[in-house]
Amino acid sequence: MKVSLNWIKEFVDIPAKYSAKMLADLLTLRTCEVEGYEDQGRGLEGVVIGEMLKFSKHPNADKLNVAKVDIGRKEPLNLIFGQMVTMHIGDRIPIAVAPTVLPTGLKIEAKDLRGVRSEGMLCLEQELGMKETGVSLLYFPKTKPGTPLAEALGLNDVIFEIDNKSITHRPDLWGHYGMAREFAAFLGKKLKSFVARTPGRLTGSGPKAKVDIAKKEIAARFLATIVFGIKVEESPQWLKNRLLAVGMRPVNNIVDITNYVMLELGQPLHAFDRRVVENDHFVIRYAKSGEVTTTLDHKKRQLSTEDALVTNGDTVLGIAGVMGGLNSEITPKTTDIILEVATWNPIMIRKTAQRHGLRTDAAQRFEKSLDPEITGIAFHRAVELILKICPTAKLAGPVTDVYPRKYKPVSVLLNIAQVNKKIGVDISEKEMAAHLKALEFAVGKAKKGFLKITVPSFRATKDINIEDDLVEEIARMHGYEKIPPILPMLPIKLPIENRERVLKHRTRQIFSMGLGFTEVSLYSFYGAPEVRKALLPEELHMRLENPLTEDQTHLRISLLPNMLKSAAVTLYSRDNLKLYEIGRTYIKEKEYFPREEKFITGVIARSETTKQSQEIFYNALGALQAFLDQFGAKVRIDVAQTLPPYAHPSKCAAAKSAGQEIATIYEVHPQVLKNFGIESSVAAFEINFSRLVAVGQTQHAYHSLPRFPGIEIDISVLVPKLTPVREALELIRKTDQQLIANVSLIDIFEDKSLGADKKSFTFRVLLQSPDRTLTDEEMKQIQQRIFSALQGSGFVIRGG
Repeated sequence: MKVSLNWIKEFVDIPAKYSAKMLADLLTLRTCEVEGYEDQGRGLEGVVIGEMLKFSKHPNADKLNVAKVDIGRKEPLNLIFGQMVTMHIGDRIPIAVAPTVLPTGLKIEAKDLRGVRSEGMLCLEQELGMKETGVSLLYFPKTKPGTPLAEALGLNDVIFEIDNKSITHRPDLWGHYGMAREFAAFLGKKLKSFVARTPGRLTGSGPKAKVDIAKKEIAARFLATIVFGIKVEESPQWLKNRLLAVGMRPVNNIVDITNYVMLELGQPLHAFDRRVVENDHFVIRYAKSGEVTTTLDHKKRQLSTEDALVTNGDTVLGIAGVMGGLNSEITPKTTDIILEVATWNPIMIRKTAQRHGLRTDAAQRFEKSLDPEITGIAFHRAVELILKICPTAKLAGPVTDVYPRKYKPVSVLLNIAQVNKKIGVDISEKEMAAHLKALEFAVGKAKKGFLKITVPSFRATKDINIEDDLVEEIARMHGYEKIPPILPMLPIKLPIENRERVLKHRTRQIFSMGLGFTEVSLYSFYGAPEVRKALLPEELHMRLENPLTEDQTHLRISLLPNMLKSAAVTLYSRDNLKLYEIGRTYIKEKEYFPREEKFITGVIARSETTKQSQEIFYNALGALQAFLDQFGAKVRIDVAQTLPPYAHPSKCAAAKSAGQEIATIYEVHPQVLKNFGIESSVAAFEINFSRLVAVGQTQHAYHSLPRFPGIEIDISVLVPKLTPVREALELIRKTDQQLIANVSLIDIFEDKSLGADKKSFTFRVLLQSPDRTLTDEEMKQIQQRIFSALQGSGFVIRGG
């Protein structure tokens, strides 16, 4: 939001000693965050309007002139200028008075030019940075000599850019008068009362607007009056300049007045062309099913039954608090208007604005919970300006004021000792009262050590409700910079360890630092196209009622679709990638809330070649195994029992612990890759992080180095092609659990020579005893028992 310092100065006297930067810093410290400011007259401080009194040729230079210029001082200024422009006696033009620096960086100093003193410079538009090419002067025939150029150009204002997020809880700060109250409070100045001089003119026996509000929750207050004799035309220059200064485009005098009052007081207004308000009757109601209207932006909008409307009974005249209807627009043909000012339900307005994507200036203010008392003040101010700017305008009759739930003052009991304890400094009762009174709180005596604070209506709408709110008010007005940064006296103890968070950091270390993956952070939503592309079931998804965009309509049940979407873009410029994400999934359940689980999903992609296509599944499997080993998880690789629909049915596996699936590894289904426009081979793994944490980690214990040497034997066994390695490995281990120290697979061999549907495993078995050296005879006995166990399961020992 933009705030004009000149506008602020209409309500509070700000000493000249405060620069724009000082005011911006104070406003940030005391009230709200100032993102930046624009000093419109910066660089023009030394430039004034001068009147040419006389000039003549330079005695020592043919192409120079010597002049006397009146700049509002007792003595005229001596000036030397060239012959690039034609001058006349009486011309009033910009003069740079030495010493000064122009906006273009040109330094102006008093000096002698060929024996004649020059105390300044006649400024062309180019030298003032207002024009890039050509030779031209600005003329000010009616401006008094000595007037600063910035003032003559209307550039004597400072515009502050306020961060809207810092005032979401302060509806009173969405207008200049509310901001002026803050300036007055922290500068210690008096705030001028805001008075609209119209109350006596709002009576009479003429036509009166009728208002019916269908549901009382729609509006807290609604005012309307009829104005005859309107002449729609261009606004006066002062009004247009004021709107332009804060980024508002002038439209016409009536619309500009409503915008002006909104920017001044923070209360939006709307003027309707009376011709479309049948019988001067407003019916405020919710939209009917299937109802459609066209708004001022010329867009046809399908209305929801939760949208409140301003109507004449049947015809929609506008979406309440958001945007008016095109049919009631003020045009040059408008001669009579009905002025409406209302306080709408803030929650209703926010939902409607989001539903239709209409974040208008009015909606942004209404959704903050506006003060119904300010509604009346804004109404009178708008009437005052209409009668002032439109001389032909005349009030038709009395005002209609529907105010069913009148404001009831809110009081809070303030414990003075608690305030000082919470802030951390001793602030006297007198200073506390002064700070609160400056902000227009009413301060009264209560029991000893307490003050009774009555909250002003403009701070009582979801802002100030409890003592802690007042503590903040006192602290910020006292000055946060005056509060010494001292740590509170609290016992020092370590917080309870969040094991899952620690393991999440460990996961990032392994994948990012150890395995060379790049972490991505993607949205928790995707759209219907991603659901179809990934072959996911629609029924498991929770749809958003009010999505931000069309591609974020579903809560994700898998991290993979968004990762494939990201990979498709990345692979345009890269041949391969390794990505992973840690995030939540949301699966629809019969209960109200979805089932939330945290997953780690990794993706490996490579440009398409035959060899890489065969290897990519094992790359993903190897990455998963490396992670699980370093993570210390007690899991084993097994056949996958269940697979997601986007997985290749024959190129997959699972990691299990105690019969529970912890992770799945697979190549992405070719149809899914085609749907996402990916031509590379892609393999992925999905780890249920919540289950992985629950499994626990291997606890490493110290074991002394073996004192006696071991014996290694290699065993090759012929097995059916679909036999898992684990089955043969477990048979070997169980043969002698005392002397078999380790079993490892060292080779898998497949060849036609082995027979149809056969393959060969080669295991290396380490035999070792902790208390003696094994003999050859013991080795042969164990080897024979291994052979018997393998043969007993139908396997064939090769070479034996």
